[in-house]
Amino acid sequence: MSEIKLPKIDLTESPVSKQTLQSLQEAITNYGAFYVKTNYKDHSRLFESAGRLFKTSDMDKSELTIEPGGFTRGFIKLGGESGSDLMELKEAFSYGATLDGQPRNKLEGDNKWPNTLALQDKETFKDFYKECNRISLEISKLLSVLLTGEETTWTELVEGGFSISLMRIFKYFGCSNPNSIGSSPHTDWGFLTLIKADEKEPALQIASEKDGKTAWHNVSAIPEGESDPSPWFIVNAGDFLAMATNGSCLSPYHRVVSTTTDRTSFVYFAYPSYECRTPSFKSNKLSFYQDQSQPSSFKGTRMTEITTQCFGDFIHDKWSQVYRY
Repeated sequence: MSEIKLPKIDLTESPVSKQTLQSLQEAITNYGAFYVKTNYKDHSRLFESAGRLFKTSDMDKSELTIEPGGFTRGFIKLGGESGSDLMELKEAFSYGATLDGQPRNKLEGDNKWPNTLALQDKETFKDFYKECNRISLEISKLLSVLLTGEETTWTELVEGGFSISLMRIFKYFGCSNPNSIGSSPHTDWGFLTLIKADEKEPALQIASEKDGKTAWHNVSAIPEGESDPSPWFIVNAGDFLAMATNGSCLSPYHRVVSTTTDRTSFVYFAYPSYECRTPSFKSNKLSFYQDQSQPSSFKGTRMTEITTQCFGDFIHDKWSQVYRY
């Protein structure tokens, strides 16, 4: 299995260099993904907190399991979600922004923290969510400059999505079966996806197509030659960004394979504002357009459904599609 060496984007440099913008152009054109270097320093604490979270008792997990309907907060049990017919070998915990007042739409609501979770761990998760908000905003500024010449083109859109964006903590179960899967092949629906993984074996894979054939390529959790995982994230462009740029920015088709040991990953889905309209760019390769409640057929979604619904309502329906039990 070959490995993709994704471009590296350094958010710690100021001002941003011409070389950084060139690397970003290469990344979104050729891969739809890249590494980003940040000032984040709490990697070890973050994953230690995740380890304690997943030690929550089965009874408490059951009481805090996500419910059908599209609003996703709480624990996701083994087999509870899938984007395909496959059993995905993982459990997860889903949380979002801390509400200040009453929910204003279908994607806002209270988080479902276990009573046994220490306050320090809860604050670690909340702080990481805010950090991902900040990182996604900085990336959106660079993308705006690169693609439109104006830094603020997408900043209001991204800031407007802070209250509906979503964090998933995944615990992938180790399995020696080479046909097992952690996450089914898909593209992400939103604007950007930030991934912080704690793994020694590459598990994320990005697809490429040539002569009608699909090849899968490993993506390491941090760039080759780096030893400190703290500042590094993997960033995937989402379907909304691909549509907003008329396809000039790729939304990568990717999957997570099972490895021989259990592992944990944090995945932050950065969404645009709830009320924004979806750009009228059509591509059957995007999961955004596929009816994932019927994964065997992938009948697709009518364009009229997308253009007449606001983004938030549409994504609420998408989460319903991948709910299994």
